[in-house]
Amino acid sequence: MLVMSAPQQEHTEQPVGQSKPALRISLKWLLIGFTFFGAALGLLARSLFHSPDVFRLVVGLLATAVPFLLAVGTIIRLGYRSHQKRLLAWGWLLALAPVCGFLVLFIANKYIGTAPGGIGILSNAILINQRLPQQIDGPWVWRELSRRGKNNSLSQSEVDSAIRKLIAHMKKTKPQGWNSPLPWSDNFLKDANAGKLISDPVVIDLCDAFYGNQLQIERITRLREGESTLQLSVSFGNPWSDNSGLPAHLLWTVSQVLIDGKSVQIEQPRHFGQQWNGNYRGLFDAGDHELTVELDCAYVDTDKLLGIRSGANESFRWPKQTRKKWKQTVKTTFKVFAAADTLVALSTDPKEDPTASRAIQIERFVILPGRNENKKALLIVRCSENIATPLSFDISATLGNQKLELGSFFKAHLENRSISSGNELTSRVENLNNTVTTADVLLTPNPKHVEDIDGVEKIWGKPILFRNVAVERLDLETVDDDRSDDNTHAK
Repeated sequence: MLVMSAPQQEHTEQPVGQSKPALRISLKWLLIGFTFFGAALGLLARSLFHSPDVFRLVVGLLATAVPFLLAVGTIIRLGYRSHQKRLLAWGWLLALAPVCGFLVLFIANKYIGTAPGGIGILSNAILINQRLPQQIDGPWVWRELSRRGKNNSLSQSEVDSAIRKLIAHMKKTKPQGWNSPLPWSDNFLKDANAGKLISDPVVIDLCDAFYGNQLQIERITRLREGESTLQLSVSFGNPWSDNSGLPAHLLWTVSQVLIDGKSVQIEQPRHFGQQWNGNYRGLFDAGDHELTVELDCAYVDTDKLLGIRSGANESFRWPKQTRKKWKQTVKTTFKVFAAADTLVALSTDPKEDPTASRAIQIERFVILPGRNENKKALLIVRCSENIATPLSFDISATLGNQKLELGSFFKAHLENRSISSGNELTSRVENLNNTVTTADVLLTPNPKHVEDIDGVEKIWGKPILFRNVAVERLDLETVDDDRSDDNTHAK
């Protein structure tokens, strides 16, 4: 009987305790790898000091995108080698996920818009009622509302609702008036007004919140009994109205001034912008008096302001049709002092002596040329900015055998303002000897120069004498120059 046997398969077993052959890398590829790694590390270090933005980008990619691609590549390779379709499909799904995500974002951005927070896709109601109150002092919501207004995507009620949010914010933040511009909402207001999307009541409420109740009479000069001049100054309005996109502007003018209930005639009234000034000269009795200023006011549409200014006695130029027209009154009291009353005291306290701290100095004393023998003396006074006690002087100078009256000088630092007469004083000089190069300058206290300034209660009360002040003779230099020119021409 024929017997056939199957061929024997060779079977080699790895001896127990013997490991698989280790992964071998040639020296050539090892050197190439180290060279590449070292160069990349050097370029990365260089970018840290020369291009920090590039450094951040590269490190970010090495920490996120590169590991992700290596992991996905490893999964796909294992799927191919092991013929596991599920693993292979999972790898390709992971590889396509970022592509699909960016594609979705690209399509969504067309609807979301470029504004932060994705406000471009929000409904008008959510944008106005929820986002606008949160970002009312920022540009993005206002820009989005302006864009929708231009695209006819906002109704008048929605525009009114947005502006009422602004009005509520203004009244809460600055209840006396919005003394600043509206930088973010100005374009929205302009576009909405051009499209006639703002109702009349909202326009009036917006103007009321913007201009507020800031009508006031400025400080009144102090007066003595008898014939005196009362200087008046009234301020009203907002200097930023032209930069805020308002649908209407405030016009006003002073219609009447009353003192103790009697109408008075104002001399030289001047009105520019938010300021009105005028003078009243009359007889005043000592005691308290009441000043009343009556105004005619109106809100006029911006497009009707051509040729119109808020000037004194020019209300006849205002258009007949206004958003709102009204009268407004402001009152204050002032005191007239008796002739014997001391308004400004003279202080002799050594602690307040301006010469002790060199708070006042003669900066320059110059003689300037003039016609014929007449010359001009110019005195420049330098006064410290942190002077403690107000100063008020009559200033004179002695040059040789001449005494010059240079005029008055005063300076005072009050609670919220600084007042000065200017630091240059001049006088005409006749027949001054060419040998005069020094002068004595005398500052004599005189409170009359500051009596009408409310807040000045005292001045330094002792005379100040500056001896041997150097005199710059620019008049002589000019003469010498002329003579040298004449000699040159003669040659």
